[in-house]
Amino acid sequence: MEELQLLVNHGANINQKVAADAETPTPLMRAAKHGRYDFVKYLLANSVDASTKNEKGDDALMLALLNHHKRCAEALLNHGVSTGGNSLSTQSSITVAIKAKWFKIATKLIIRGADLEIQDEQSWTPLMHAVAIGNLHTVKMLVDKGAFLNAAGVNAEQDGANEDKSQETALNIAIRKGFYDIAALLLTSGSSVTLATDMNPDLSRHGYVPVLAAE
Repeated sequence: MEELQLLVNHGANINQKVAADAETPTPLMRAAKHGRYDFVKYLLANSVDASTKNEKGDDALMLALLNHHKRCAEALLNHGVSTGGNSLSTQSSITVAIKAKWFKIATKLIIRGADLEIQDEQSWTPLMHAVAIGNLHTVKMLVDKGAFLNAAGVNAEQDGANEDKSQETALNIAIRKGFYDIAALLLTSGSSVTLATDMNPDLSRHGYVPVLAAE
């Protein structure tokens, strides 16, 4: 840290990119990736550009999330960084935060306009991931913000390649996982029972007969 402070005090450009480092070309991105919270805080306090992205489309916030550095991600969000880069590898800041169960971070990302319809390699949306984890508050916030309820992705619990797996919606996931309070919320918000039963005609086997009765 002292070396960084010395460089900054003598006019070093803290936004300068290192061409040879494609993943973390700036000091802030390197600090975020490696969880150097003290460096992140110092650089933010010295007006660093937090919006720079690498060749994959990841910014400092995304690198902090992908590498499980919660404090760094919180510092970036508290500083005013928006929603993080959407990686070319189909990752997104909102999906990564939800899967990590960092729901306060996810809430901030939702409020700041994160892409609610971005899909990962299994065609799952942030809503589908929130449903799979069973976090009713995050599901409700996504629903209230207008997330598409009937997006279809592959059944993550089936073996084999994605193209060989059956499709399922957020409602299917809620029922499969036994999250009936979430299933009820999705139903009252407009999830399609017809689509869900088309994808899984045996929904009643999961013990949620009211889904079929609601049709």
